[in-house]
Amino acid sequence: MATSDQIQLKLRLLKADLEEFKGDFNTFASKTEGRFDKLYELMDGLAGDFKKFDEEQIVLSGNQTGHTDRLEQLEKKVFGHISL
Repeated sequence: MATSDQIQLKLRLLKADLEEFKGDFNTFASKTEGRFDKLYELMDGLAGDFKKFDEEQIVLSGNQTGHTDRLEQLEKKVFGHISL
């Protein structure tokens, strides 16, 4: 059976281990925090690039529709019908 002194010693050792773990965890957390910030910045930039690409595609699609309409009008005037 464990004596009171042995229990106290085990509790002190457990507390020391816990403090060491907390220190290691805080070191790990501070090292990884910067990495996540960099990842978020990269993801934000990538999302911005996708948005720009989407907006460009919308503009190009509108231009293409306009060109198609003009070609169809010219074909109808020149050839009398629209070829598909």
